[in-house]
Amino acid sequence: MMNLLLTGGTGFVGSHLAEQAQKEGYIVFALVRKSSNTKHLQELGITCLEAELTDRNSLEQVFQSLQQQQIQIHAAIHCAALTKAKNFQTFQFVNVTATQTLLNLLERFQPQLSRFIFVSSLAACGPTDYGNTISLEQADPITNYGRSKLKAEAVVRNSSLPHVIVRPTAVYGPKEKDIFTLFELISKGVFPLIGGHQQTLTFIYVQDLVDVLLKAIHTKAVDQTFFATDGQKYDKAALGNAVQGQLSKKPFRLTIPLPIVKGLAFVSQTFFGLQGKLAPLNAEKYKELKAASWDCEMDKTYHLLGFTPKYTLEKGVAKTVDWYQENGWI
Repeated sequence: MMNLLLTGGTGFVGSHLAEQAQKEGYIVFALVRKSSNTKHLQELGITCLEAELTDRNSLEQVFQSLQQQQIQIHAAIHCAALTKAKNFQTFQFVNVTATQTLLNLLERFQPQLSRFIFVSSLAACGPTDYGNTISLEQADPITNYGRSKLKAEAVVRNSSLPHVIVRPTAVYGPKEKDIFTLFELISKGVFPLIGGHQQTLTFIYVQDLVDVLLKAIHTKAVDQTFFATDGQKYDKAALGNAVQGQLSKKPFRLTIPLPIVKGLAFVSQTFFGLQGKLAPLNAEKYKELKAASWDCEMDKTYHLLGFTPKYTLEKGVAKTVDWYQENGWI
């Protein structure tokens, strides 16, 4: 039996990961905030350890407790991250500094850890030109989130722990709340398309990403970085087409020119900023929406992790739509 430490277990990817790891026989210890809703984890029988990743003292108390109970952690998967923030300093504090703290405490209290899996993002590389493919060596993020993830990767590489870094593309599936907006709009009869330019997009269904992360625990390819997509590349309408097909809808297609999207992003950011809130559409999001290509190399993931995607876009969207409908989201 392998003891697995998980951060972000109450989040979108982390909750799916916790459930699958439990099914596969891992003993899961989830680091959770005191304010988190842990009902699902507790129903699975997962041990919840209360600590703030940004509070070294509370985190150290958890590791001291594990040491006193003589509980050895065999592997750790760091899923927790901040994806939206007002400025880079906030991203830095949560995504970089907290990762450093977690690594330091693992090195101190769990030096026998066999693998540290860091869930990064394709945003750490940044996009490329249309028709091109992002390489693992590319390091040109276009958002503060991407920059924070790139810096966090450097922290992981500089640690003494054997590690694997996974860079997922856009992840969709049950419980996801951002890409869900497209599902919701199409269910209401509107299919938005951003700009008239050509784009190459990539996606991965959450269960396939979970498979990549669990395979990373056992790979012999230590201290390596991998991309995670379903291996296909799509035009900008592909996801929406799959959604409307599953919903049996014929929504009105609304193509929004990039200058208008840019203007809306500025207005939204200003309006929400005055209220002390984070805008769903802002200057950073606009940069990602207009990017020409998010295609990336997957050969290394296939060969060294032994990963084979199980979900096509259509199959993954079907499972996602079913969940949204069953749970009253659409």
